[in-house]
Amino acid sequence: MNKIPLILTAIAAFSIGVAVGGYAGFNKGQAVVSQNTLQHLAIGIQNNISSLETLHKGETAKAIGSIEFDLDNSLIILHPRTPYPNLNKYTESLLFETVEEARAYRKDHPWTMKQQGQMVPKMVAALFKDNPYRNRR
Repeated sequence: MNKIPLILTAIAAFSIGVAVGGYAGFNKGQAVVSQNTLQHLAIGIQNNISSLETLHKGETAKAIGSIEFDLDNSLIILHPRTPYPNLNKYTESLLFETVEEARAYRKDHPWTMKQQGQMVPKMVAALFKDNPYRNRR
């Protein structure tokens, strides 16, 4: 089964959701979005465009590598030294489910990249082991 369209759809849906939510929140004055969040979103959009262009060229393995790299870099943000404070129950539950889904995905699709070094894979493995959101739901 080809999971690439599903993965790309999920990435696009997430990106669109964050963008629409941020836009609506700013317009209503109800959202606080940090510089880091906006930078991460912008880089994510750029990476999605690059992966899509690579897929359109037929370079599937290269596109998968790019998406896998982005996945690991996003996951490590979910494992801070000190737990994020003041998360509501929905966010905690969503983060827990996301980590568990990523762990299951990575188990089925192990991946490492030479350029990534050892630090990022170790950080991802620690996140999967600890899942700091397990007891906060």
